[in-house]
Amino acid sequence: MTDKQQNDLIRLKNLLRDFYNLTGMKICIYDGEGEELCYYPERFSQFCKHLRTFPEAEEKCRACDRNALAECKKTQSAFLYTCHAGLTECMSPICLNDSIRGFIVIGQIREDGSVFAGENFGADRDNLRTLWNSLPVIPRDKILSAVHISEACTGYDQLIRFVREQSETLGNRLEAFVKENLKGDLGVNALCRKFVLSRRELYSFVHERYHCTPAQFVRLRRLAYAAELLKTTDLSVAEIADRCGIGDYNYFSKIFRKVYNVSARDYRK
Repeated sequence: MTDKQQNDLIRLKNLLRDFYNLTGMKICIYDGEGEELCYYPERFSQFCKHLRTFPEAEEKCRACDRNALAECKKTQSAFLYTCHAGLTECMSPICLNDSIRGFIVIGQIREDGSVFAGENFGADRDNLRTLWNSLPVIPRDKILSAVHISEACTGYDQLIRFVREQSETLGNRLEAFVKENLKGDLGVNALCRKFVLSRRELYSFVHERYHCTPAQFVRLRRLAYAAELLKTTDLSVAEIADRCGIGDYNYFSKIFRKVYNVSARDYRK
């Protein structure tokens, strides 16, 4: 597992922990095939853990999981249901670009009116009932609120991806605009107006993406274009400086030498 994957898993587990702390309900993340990726606080409540020691009950638990998975895939929406043991569960799809990539499940919930079904599996009914009675009773309205929160959580990865894509898009637009307007006004105020950003947002974005200030970013793009023209045209240095938006020949010569460690004329040679 890469460092990035490890960090993503830590963030995901923290999200599950926060959900549990707020709701008191177990939550689990499945991949697109229905395999558990992580959960909080534990995989099974003591009731479910003991129930699954009975082969017939274990098979019915698996059948409930399969049916919920199939229903969620079919509707691509949250599926709230009562399992064979009488507990309430909900499965919500995690969708990216209209494709289901995984599922969030909250479950093993005893709500008002839930019926104990442990006697259906023969032995050890008394112990099962004791474990059933130890489950906290959660009102229906709180369960529905938790379902809404879990649905919001399904958009967490999508939100992160959206933010990243927006950042990539802004970078591409900035690059294209500067390249097409090297002779124009590329000052901070002009760029803020063009991309509807505050000065702080522009400085923050350019620093994070290019490790420089907006003015340095523009200057480097102008000099890169100048270097290209020096190699591919017979234009004079003064004409090239003008085409790059640096009308002061002496200033152009000074900053070109500073960046390329050679004069513009020698660079051409």
